[in-house]
Amino acid sequence: MIPTAAPRTLGRCVAALAGVAAAPTLPDHVRSNMAAVAHCSRGEEDLAIACLERSLALEFSQYEFQALLAELLVRADRWESYGRKGDFGLEIVAALEGLASPPDRYHPLLVAKLFDRLSPQYEERVMREDYAEHTRIALAISRLPREGRALRILDLGCGTGMLAEAVRSAGVDASFVGVDMSEAMLAQARDRGYERLFRDDIEGFLRTDPARAQFDVVALASVIPFFGDLHDLMQAIAQYISAGARVAFSYDVAEAGAVQFNAHGRFRHAPSHVEACLAAAGFRIESHESFVARTERGQPVAARVVVARREATQ
Repeated sequence: MIPTAAPRTLGRCVAALAGVAAAPTLPDHVRSNMAAVAHCSRGEEDLAIACLERSLALEFSQYEFQALLAELLVRADRWESYGRKGDFGLEIVAALEGLASPPDRYHPLLVAKLFDRLSPQYEERVMREDYAEHTRIALAISRLPREGRALRILDLGCGTGMLAEAVRSAGVDASFVGVDMSEAMLAQARDRGYERLFRDDIEGFLRTDPARAQFDVVALASVIPFFGDLHDLMQAIAQYISAGARVAFSYDVAEAGAVQFNAHGRFRHAPSHVEACLAAAGFRIESHESFVARTERGQPVAARVVVARREATQ
């Protein structure tokens, strides 16, 4: 029989299973993985896919088996029509493995799962990796004219509420509304003084929320690296806010090309791409500063923080 996946992929899966096969009681997802590998070795494509779906439904974060499912789908010419790529995180893994082009953005379901899992250690990780996005965006917001009143800030991808805390620490009187896909992250943000919190996808919220034009600033901290081409996102923000309101965000700077999907599974952007997307959406850049966003595997990540003003439509 001809295996349904490349020997290298199957070999990695077998190696992953070797560490758990001796356990006295095997979790159900491990049993499903073992069956999937056996079906692959016999060329039983459909049975292997069904086993992997059962496994990833129980435990989505299994890189070797996500890669195996992605490869099976690509080889069977089922990749484009497969409806559960986002649920299983397949688009990102397939891009990292060179099996498919990167998606336009992280799927909202994957974002929710990733950050639900990360939430207990999120702020500890922020400290360990020297995250600076929240504090740099807060500093940029602190320089905005306030005309003697509190700023109204929409915090997209608010996470645990670190941006709200950083803005207040910078001496800014502000009210906050937060949006995030992770219920576990929102549970922590509830203790940080948000007026309202919404569990929703960013773009979906911008297109459907009835409370439009109520905010002075739309802020996105540690969010842009989960989006590829920024045209649609900036258009959605521009259509949500009124003239004179601002968007404030940070982004990782691409080393080559307009949009770069790197080995860490994040999107980086060229300043020219960011500037073009803002201009096309009717924004005028007011400030654009370079800084080090964080470290990834010990290496500094070059980034920029941008503040842009929504101009009046002609």
